[in-house]
Amino acid sequence: MAGAGRYYHNEKMFKEDAYAVLESQFFDRKSFEDFYGKIKTPSLKNEFLRVACSYRYLAKHGDWKLSVAGVDEVIDYLNNSYKLVAVFSLIESLSDQKHQDFYEWLAAQDPAELFP
Repeated sequence: MAGAGRYYHNEKMFKEDAYAVLESQFFDRKSFEDFYGKIKTPSLKNEFLRVACSYRYLAKHGDWKLSVAGVDEVIDYLNNSYKLVAVFSLIESLSDQKHQDFYEWLAAQDPAELFP
């Protein structure tokens, strides 16, 4: 199952992220684990973990913060605009068309050509 994906191969760590964003949708941790266990294939589990983790850090818990004197640390319009784009990107990534996230694209590049 080498091709299942990096999220699936590190599922213990990434399930923590998935549960952190979906906790309110489950009665307890066991019901989340039962749900996850019913996902049929490693490939689908990888996709579930990818989207849940990306959602956590790009939208749910991902605020842009500034450290400029006299300016609010969190600028709502910047956060909300970024989060909207992130959510649309995650939805688009669920399409049947081939999706390659940035890490996969970067890892597939020849380092000599990418960083001359």
